[in-house]
Amino acid sequence: MTATRAFDIAVVGGGPAGFVAALAAARHARVVLVTGRLPSETSPVRIETVALRTLALLTEFGLSPASLGVREFHKGGWSSWEQAQPEWQPHAGTAHIERPLLEQQLFQAVCAAGIPVIVERWPGAAGGTFVGTGWRASHLIDASGRNAVSAKHRDRPPRPWAGRFLWTPRHRTQASPEFRIAPLAAGYAYRAGSADRIGIGLVGRRELLSAPLGRLERLLTCEADWLLDGMPALSSLTMGATGVCSLQWSSGSSASLVGDASLARDVLSSQGLGCSLSDAFYAVAEIVQGRQGLLAQRHRENRAMHLKMLQETLARSRFGDRPLWRDYAGYLRALDAPRPARQQVLDHGGGRQQHTTDFPVKSP
Repeated sequence: MTATRAFDIAVVGGGPAGFVAALAAARHARVVLVTGRLPSETSPVRIETVALRTLALLTEFGLSPASLGVREFHKGGWSSWEQAQPEWQPHAGTAHIERPLLEQQLFQAVCAAGIPVIVERWPGAAGGTFVGTGWRASHLIDASGRNAVSAKHRDRPPRPWAGRFLWTPRHRTQASPEFRIAPLAAGYAYRAGSADRIGIGLVGRRELLSAPLGRLERLLTCEADWLLDGMPALSSLTMGATGVCSLQWSSGSSASLVGDASLARDVLSSQGLGCSLSDAFYAVAEIVQGRQGLLAQRHRENRAMHLKMLQETLARSRFGDRPLWRDYAGYLRALDAPRPARQQVLDHGGGRQQHTTDFPVKSP
């Protein structure tokens, strides 16, 4: 019989938010990390755009920009969101990092801190304490991503937008690595480069997700050819990460929800990773300091701000009158309504729910 170990805090989730929550909690309490998967060097590539303050936060756990492959910073990006001609959009400063590398570095920090790691897919059952295989904990931080295993309700579009990322090594192209983004009739496309790789992301539904790469290249050539400047043919690129990209949020959990388990931002915000890591600190502070409601208040404020920003962004799109865009905008408007009024628009409820998209996707 396996002995059950008692912990103050259990963290469920093997992504950046879960790792940071475990590292922060270990400073104050006995903590265990529970994850269904471990980071791998072969994980599909995805390039994240993060604010410089997020890099500063990561240095608290010994992750220097150099260890994350960051060799340059960006003070702006290009956008053709409102008109066909791209314009330079300055900002405070960002860096581009590869998600698999970030996860590997954070996991190494977790191991170096001596935090116990249990590999299991926690089913989400909870009573007076949170219990898993060989462990129990008084508090739980749910960083399980969009699945939000401890939540009772998940508000998300009945037809989610999803994305796929295609990449190539930097040495194979003269394309510049700064962020570029353009709306398309069937969604939108963006480009970003890390120190070693550069790629194009496609987000939407229908042909963007299922079309052959040759047809996608023709589509981009017609609607946003400047994204392809300096890039090799799409057919020569390597398939990276896929996943759901549209807004959703969860509620009804006795755990502390952080990151995508609480509010999975539309990738248009480009701030999802930074906000998720900040969530982890708030969750730990709420538990350690006994400040009930701290995280819930933060979630309410973040939902309101992100929803407003996203509605304004969609309204400015030069393709905003297309059916796909109107459908998503209608979903966002429905989120402002009380829950009973959303029944015909939103897919929510307890348990694991399946959604049909145009290709099999994996939640980040």
